[in-house]
Amino acid sequence: MKSLQSLGKLTTKLNPLSSTKQSMGLKAPIPKEQMSAEELGEKKFIKNEKYYVEGGPQYYIAKLLNQKGPLNKNQIWFEYQRDQEAVKNNIIPSRTYLKEKILTQMVRQGKLKALGFDKEQETELGYQLNPSKAFANLHPDLLLKLRPLPNIPRLQSNDVLYRKSILDAESQDQKK
Repeated sequence: MKSLQSLGKLTTKLNPLSSTKQSMGLKAPIPKEQMSAEELGEKKFIKNEKYYVEGGPQYYIAKLLNQKGPLNKNQIWFEYQRDQEAVKNNIIPSRTYLKEKILTQMVRQGKLKALGFDKEQETELGYQLNPSKAFANLHPDLLLKLRPLPNIPRLQSNDVLYRKSILDAESQDQKK
């Protein structure tokens, strides 16, 4: 316990400016110059862009459940088999990989919710999408292309609104 207290004293001695900011109640540095909304949006988007999901099996399943509604494991697999582009890209290697790895991982992460379990047939009834978790790290361009648009608060965030304005401007330029 004493070593933790001495470590705290050491960090304030090394960086005395941070301790004064904390004592004044400031948590972030005050910007020296004001930026326009476009510059601020671009900087935030570039900063966050490396954390965005742009594909993969979890994105494919989330997109499928967003379009079709609740599905069980077999229905997800059959829809995947119908989609020739996804099969060609080998997004989901096997049915067992889908059942044992991807779906259980998504349920553990809170992206999917199991609807129930049939004791007689010993099968799960299906999975329902939790859109706020499933699309939390999705790239804004892909999020705006989803149909129907999911009802999530992230659609009102600055990075998504910024990308929407950029895409709208590009589509207006192409029409001219």
